[in-house]
Amino acid sequence: VRNKELACIEAGFFSDKIIKSENTTEEQLLEEVERLNNNPHIDGILVQLPLPSHINANKVIEHISPYKDIDGFHSENIGKLMQNKAHLRPCTPKGVMTMLDSIGCEVWGQNCVVVGASNIVGRPMAMELLNAGGTVTICNSKTKDIASKVKQADVVVVGVGIPKMVKGDWVKEGAVVIDVGINRLEDGSLVGDVDYEAIK
Repeated sequence: VRNKELACIEAGFFSDKIIKSENTTEEQLLEEVERLNNNPHIDGILVQLPLPSHINANKVIEHISPYKDIDGFHSENIGKLMQNKAHLRPCTPKGVMTMLDSIGCEVWGQNCVVVGASNIVGRPMAMELLNAGGTVTICNSKTKDIASKVKQADVVVVGVGIPKMVKGDWVKEGAVVIDVGINRLEDGSLVGDVDYEAIK
């Protein structure tokens, strides 16, 4: 959250952090979202996930106006992404596409593997790659022999929340690998979902 505040300051955006008690009811949170929906001075709304277990996160996301859904999680925005008509796009997949473009990685015609099928990263990531002309495979927790799928990929995007899951011998020479996983180990250090030392 702090980094998002700093990004707003750097970009010259007004931002307002609204902190709610963990005892806030679902109805109270929906009322807060509705208040922001109706505020003409607010252009974007972001609800920090995860929410307490007594609140239905999907219901809250769907209550955000799709025109103010800057996370791009509302079903209307996800639907537009699937039609390649996206206006507001999930930020991590969009960031990955920006990274690929910045290094001159042409997705068109490439074999792309997304490891992870979450609504936040995996699924929209697959759609971004598909919209860019990639041939996309999505691996989830039920996928058999994920390593063999990854070995065929020209572009690999990993976001599963399992430290160093993707091993060095899973990745073919010359493949582009982007790891969006963040995992804190018992010693306090941060690692991704890819065994970076083994792959580099």
